[in-house]
Amino acid sequence: MTPAPALTAPRLLCHLARTGGTLIARILGSMESVVLLSEVHPRAGPGPVLAQAQAWHGLVDDTDASAVNRLAGLPPAEAFREAVALVQARAAARGRVLVLRDWTHLDFHGVPKLTDPAYRLTTAAVLAPRWTVPLVVTVRHPIDQWQSAMTRRGLSRTLTLDHYLDGLARFARLVAPLGVMRYEDLVADPHPWVETLCRRLAVPCDPAWPQRWAANRRVTGDLDQPSRGGGLAVIEAPERRPLDPETRHRFDTSPLYHEVCALFGYAA
Repeated sequence: MTPAPALTAPRLLCHLARTGGTLIARILGSMESVVLLSEVHPRAGPGPVLAQAQAWHGLVDDTDASAVNRLAGLPPAEAFREAVALVQARAAARGRVLVLRDWTHLDFHGVPKLTDPAYRLTTAAVLAPRWTVPLVVTVRHPIDQWQSAMTRRGLSRTLTLDHYLDGLARFARLVAPLGVMRYEDLVADPHPWVETLCRRLAVPCDPAWPQRWAANRRVTGDLDQPSRGGGLAVIEAPERRPLDPETRHRFDTSPLYHEVCALFGYAA
């Protein structure tokens, strides 16, 4: 049996936008053994890592100014990795596991923040030289993800269906061999799903999470409007709304859509 990663290794949770990631982060972040940082990414820099570690977990304070100043002089990828190392060491000293909720959207869709996605798991690549990082990918049915994205002002104005399907297919080809966990399975039967998530992340599953997660607001979400996942008090999925005939036809006739469904085990 492969030994569980030590506390010296951060864990990485990856998912695209509008796939239930806020709910999952609220559940994980409510566990006593977990320090969760939400939607962090090398292209966003070390700032969010340090700010969340300070505001949410008290792991960084004003006495760390020299370390923060040193990060400012490093290349972006190295600065991000060193910021994670600082927070990870502080978390480990308290006997807790650092979980990074990756801002994977920047890598495969990007808009409206970026127009040049890298089409790779950038955070995993940046962390790899220093740690063997347990990584879990969660997904949602492509139509539900798209419909949710179109309710967000920033995405509805910038994310076209062609760009969405292209980025999603690139993501699916990359992560499907790793094995994915589906949002629909979480809402259908939360307890075994969360236990599996914790096991795959090598995080102790806190049995009190069902009583704690709804009060956990130490997550990020859309800046222009509140995220549904940030306000949920029960674990449930919204019903799928009917697609307009033209959009339904574009999904039905898209090879990329059918490829993603096959890779993730969804019915088209």
